[in-house]
Amino acid sequence: NESAIQEWLAFLKDMADRKAHQLPQDACLADVIGLESLSDSLPSLMTEYERELILNTFNKTATEFPKDCCMHDLVAAKAKSTPEAVALEWHGDRMTYYEMQESAEMVASWLRSRGALPDGVVAVQLHKSHEQVVGVLGVLLAGSAYLPMDPKWPLDRRCLMMDDSRCAQLVAQSEHAAGLARRFQGAVLVLDDARRDLPASLGLPHVGSLHASVTPQHLAYIIFTSGSTGKPKGVMVPHQGVVNLLSGLHSRRRYDSATRFGVSVNYIFDF
Repeated sequence: NESAIQEWLAFLKDMADRKAHQLPQDACLADVIGLESLSDSLPSLMTEYERELILNTFNKTATEFPKDCCMHDLVAAKAKSTPEAVALEWHGDRMTYYEMQESAEMVASWLRSRGALPDGVVAVQLHKSHEQVVGVLGVLLAGSAYLPMDPKWPLDRRCLMMDDSRCAQLVAQSEHAAGLARRFQGAVLVLDDARRDLPASLGLPHVGSLHASVTPQHLAYIIFTSGSTGKPKGVMVPHQGVVNLLSGLHSRRRYDSATRFGVSVNYIFDF
């Protein structure tokens, strides 16, 4: 009956008042019971201590990071300090930092000779391989932003992304470049072998370190949304944001020469 219900609610309120500081469930119950009308306000699901812990303590993610550094600067520093260290391994084939940096500089030289500029966008259509990493790094060294594309995407989607980003250059393996030949009018670099014979295949002399006029505020890459709610939209990401992320990760875990990273996700996804 109504009297029994009132007594039961009073008991629950008393218990909640005593233990609200111990369990979140009790805190929520105390708030609900103490309300004259649920429409007046919403119950708090956290104590003040929990609110401070979650909103401020756990969420204290600010970290110091080099404000004048770009993504490719991090790689160049590693290539300079440990040139013979293994940078990439794919199906048992290893590439050192020296090899990777030199090959990427050749790609950058080719792109610069074809008009690649800071905040310009270069489309990259490469399956997982040494060439994928070298191609992306080469675009960054040229000072441009890269637009990663999955060769398995429909041709219309890829063309839409390149048109929307105003791409004037494309880096792709030959098996993927052919499908775009009739739809893309820009310069195409076919990158099938990222080894040190790359300069010969490009018709370029060996070059030293390439320094483009690019700052951390310039674009690093563009990631497009799925387009499930309409037309795909490009999200522009500057170097500074990625360097901030990488510095934050590095400050929370110690990495050394024995550390290995397995790349299990497609490069079309954000960091």
